[in-house]
Amino acid sequence: MARVDDDTDAGTALPRLGERLRHARLLHRLRLSDVAGRAGCSTSMVSKIENGRVVPSLTTLHRLCAALDMSVAGLLERAEPRRWTILKAGERPLSGH
Repeated sequence: MARVDDDTDAGTALPRLGERLRHARLLHRLRLSDVAGRAGCSTSMVSKIENGRVVPSLTTLHRLCAALDMSVAGLLERAEPRRWTILKAGERPLSGH
């Protein structure tokens, strides 16, 4: 596990990782101790990861994701907001067909 210094942000290494793990845990209605037990790590470690104080190893991350019934890829994928453009009827471009 990499410890994060106070003047750095774990989010630079893995954007919003802790928030995403916490969100998944709460969606499954699990306590920190439930996830820690399933992942084979301490409750304190899960808490530190969720709060951005520690960046987990890939092995620990994989175990946490398995405990939450999700893939590492699913956890790390960047959800880009879709951009929509709403046009009024007269503003739509005409196709050349």
